[in-house]
Amino acid sequence: MAHISTYATPNGKKYRVRWRDENKKQREKRGFTRKRDAIDFKSELEGDFRSGTYVAPNAGRTTIASVGADWMLRQTHLAPSTLRSVETTWRVHVKPRWGERSMSSIKQLDISRWIAELSNDGKSATVVLRAFGVLRGILDDAVSAKLIKTNPAQGVKNLPKKRKGEHIYLDHASVQRLADAAGGQWRLLVYLACYTGMRWGEITALRVSDLDFDRRRVKIVRNAVESGSKFHVGTPKSGKTRTAPLPGFLANEFKEFCSEKTPSSLVFEAPRRSGFILRPKPKGRSEGGTGGSWWALAKESSGVPAQMRIHDMRHTAASLAVQSGAHVKVLQHMLGHASAAMTLDTYSDLFDDDLDQVSEALDAHRSQQLRMECGQDVGK
Repeated sequence: MAHISTYATPNGKKYRVRWRDENKKQREKRGFTRKRDAIDFKSELEGDFRSGTYVAPNAGRTTIASVGADWMLRQTHLAPSTLRSVETTWRVHVKPRWGERSMSSIKQLDISRWIAELSNDGKSATVVLRAFGVLRGILDDAVSAKLIKTNPAQGVKNLPKKRKGEHIYLDHASVQRLADAAGGQWRLLVYLACYTGMRWGEITALRVSDLDFDRRRVKIVRNAVESGSKFHVGTPKSGKTRTAPLPGFLANEFKEFCSEKTPSSLVFEAPRRSGFILRPKPKGRSEGGTGGSWWALAKESSGVPAQMRIHDMRHTAASLAVQSGAHVKVLQHMLGHASAAMTLDTYSDLFDDDLDQVSEALDAHRSQQLRMECGQDVGK
């Protein structure tokens, strides 16, 4: 496939390796002063052809900017909100730093230093990991296009780790205080989030026809995600529809609340305009009032922790379900998790009491068995 030949130079004889690439174009590598070096290069070259990792000598000159632009155009599979974050990351963090760099010039150490710089500049783990993910995805494309042989982003070891935030769990009394403080339709929204575990986007997209008042169920079939000034409606985060229980008191309240709405109407509507409700901001003007968002005002009035997030109402639903005796598989289905393992990993702290029950059960079983088998005094 490749062959070695010599040629004369003013400094003496040198060696070159000639071969034809996948497009039958003649290529050569010159300048070997030792035949051994030319043989090694020829062996590596032929190995690359056999393994399908051959890269043309000048292919690595392609810049990150040119490959990155094409990579961005093909991210249409991402959810709108995710795509917007990726586009921002490419524009703000990746392209300014790497855009003019050629593929072959980027080394793993360069990327590792960049990660350290972002972290030292105070960027959150989420921002750093997203920026790294964009660059790695572009370099993966370059490998697939045979612009570089391997991805230098593979094996970077100084990536930051996301800290798992502490969940805030409310009890029934705190949920009631928060709901009453919210008032209006927000009162029912708080109850719904805290007793069904629905995500904000799922609540936003909920329609009257999704509520089954007789069976006390809520069907979760769509998700409305706010991206910029637009809402994009799709399937729930898991990609699957599910059903969550609707406590009797809440089913009755929703039945009355929706009595004048049509089946296709949104359950919750923006007070000052038709359409989807906006996710409340921690601070700022409310959609239905002044002096702060309804969420911030409700937290302050009810006395729940100020750091509580909207998503903590979903965590509260998980906590209340576990306290009521819900099995982990039921909780998994209710929350729309991909697996029971994910549910256990997310809410392992809620199952600590189970260890106490196991401990007590083992004690009781041991005592019973010893008494039955040998009449042993288990206290000795």
